[in-house]
Amino acid sequence: MITSYKDMELLSLTSKILYDNDILIKNNQLKELQNRLKTYEYPKALYTNMDEMERAFEHAVNIITEHVNDCVTYNHFEYQFMRSGSIGPGITPRQRIIISDSIITALDFLAKTKNKWGHEIAYQLVDDFNQLVESFDECGIWLNIIEQIDSSTMADLILTFIKKKLEFYILPYIALFQCGRCKTITTYLGTPSQLCIECEEIANKIKECTINI
Repeated sequence: MITSYKDMELLSLTSKILYDNDILIKNNQLKELQNRLKTYEYPKALYTNMDEMERAFEHAVNIITEHVNDCVTYNHFEYQFMRSGSIGPGITPRQRIIISDSIITALDFLAKTKNKWGHEIAYQLVDDFNQLVESFDECGIWLNIIEQIDSSTMADLILTFIKKKLEFYILPYIALFQCGRCKTITTYLGTPSQLCIECEEIANKIKECTINI
């Protein structure tokens, strides 16, 4: 119970301290979030056309495939630890390093860089796969899966997971193109028109008008 002016003053001062502390915490959280966002800012790579980008993506997948095969398909000693237990289930620590490093190299190739910018992304992709495996293991179906497939099929499973993540969630934020007509830098380029969306729409309308004449 507040009995005097000093009590009110003390209460006011306490409230201010708590408020200032809350603001400080939120500012620190905001700075941390901004730093994390900077980490996930993808570098941009200018491609001549969609074909060049698709060839680059194919080469990037080949880089990862080689290393996944080395540590999963052909390494039967390591493969046996993917079942479950203290090391597993899923991708083992040694495989995690090998596969993640190959993804880092592939991301550098796609972004036309050499600074290993995709370190966190690469390891997160591998960890995402393991989280999926852990879900299967908790449901009691992971052992059934691994007992019915061989190391080659397991490698294909890992590669398909990584490939889809790269294709739909990463590459679209890296690749840029220059429109063949307006020269605008865009994330989309028509094939075979080599035009951005706006210029493609104009070209289609002109074509329609020409046909109707």
